[in-house]
Amino acid sequence: MVDGEVTRLITEAHDRAREILTRDRELLGRLADVLIAREVIEGKDLHAYVEGALPIPTAADLKREAEQKAADNGQNATQEIKPGPAIRPSAPVSESTLPDAIPARPD
Repeated sequence: MVDGEVTRLITEAHDRAREILTRDRELLGRLADVLIAREVIEGKDLHAYVEGALPIPTAADLKREAEQKAADNGQNATQEIKPGPAIRPSAPVSESTLPDAIPARPD
C-alpha cells in the first residue's frame, strides 16, 4: 500500500515536470542562454523574465554586454611594457685573482 502510494507520487511528479519542461522549452532555453552568458541571474530578474515584465536579452544583447564588461575591466586595452633595468656585465676577472687549484673535498 505504501509502495503503491510512493510510486503514484513519483509518477505524478515526473509527469508534471515533463509537462512543464515541454510546455516552456523556448523560455527555458532563452533563460539558459542568459545564465550561460552571465553566470548568475538575480531572483527578481528571473521573476521579471518569466512574468514578461522584463524582456529576456537576445544573443546580440548578451554579446554586447560581455564586450562592454571586458572593456570596462581593461581587457581590451594594450599598454606599453617598459623595459627593465639594463644588465651590466660582471667585472672582468683577471688571472691573478683565480686560485691555482681547486681544493679537493676532505672526505
